Amino acid sequence: VAVGQAVPAATGLLEWLTTAGASAVFGLAIGGLCLVGMHFVVEPALRIWRGRAAKTAGAAARK
Repeated sequence: VAVGQAVPAATGLLEWLTTAGASAVFGLAIGGLCLVGMHFVVEPALRIWRGRAAKTAGAAARK
């Protein structure tokens, strides 16, 4: 990583901090996309599925 060349005495530390920071930003971005996906895709699918399960359970209880 180029940031390590700026301060030769702390090359390892600066490279690690830069890599860790970039990984953190990437992880937060992926996590945010997963939350959006859960909200717009999985949640409606679960509502539909739970609605069908409740109707099936109600019909079985009436018999």
